[in-house]
Amino acid sequence: MSPLSISELSLCGLIARLKEVEHIKGVKSPDDEQTAVLATEAEVKKALFEELQASAGSGLPSFEKTVAKEFLQVQIKSVDDSSKGAEAKRNKLQELLRGVEGAQAKEEPAHVRRARQDLVKAEKALEEATKNYERWEKGKKMFSVDEIKVLKRNYEEGKQKVDKARMLVDQQQQRRATAAVAPLSEEKERREEEKEAGG
Repeated sequence: MSPLSISELSLCGLIARLKEVEHIKGVKSPDDEQTAVLATEAEVKKALFEELQASAGSGLPSFEKTVAKEFLQVQIKSVDDSSKGAEAKRNKLQELLRGVEGAQAKEEPAHVRRARQDLVKAEKALEEATKNYERWEKGKKMFSVDEIKVLKRNYEEGKQKVDKARMLVDQQQQRRATAAVAPLSEEKERREEEKEAGG
């Protein structure tokens, strides 16, 4: 699977890509996909700089603000005082940090909000399944063999759904709205339609 293009990445996605680039630099022999990611470093840095500058005027959703602040604070701490232009680099990073901190709060994009809603639904379903599972496990509630199978299946499926929903929230946060992936609920509906059409 090829990496997302830079135009498809949100502020969080650009920061994640830079972190990935730093990780890949430590790999002795990167594969083709990793080499493609490494090749985007300069372009990602430029896009991230522009995005951070624009955020001061346009505002940021809370999750992006948090990620951007953490990223800039780490960058400021990592500036080597003995390197050429260290003071100018530190000042520019501090200026960007002030811009991010002063950015107005902005509503989450719809694709991220939808993914979070799916996560909340999955967590509620898992919570209910967990309560029943724990009651059965402690011997406080008795079930028939068939009910136990259903209970265990619901519990395991619930854990998987929560994990998938969390991954989807992370994916959506790294994408611009134009590059969003289908929410879990729509994906499930699509699969059911395909089953009906095929069977």
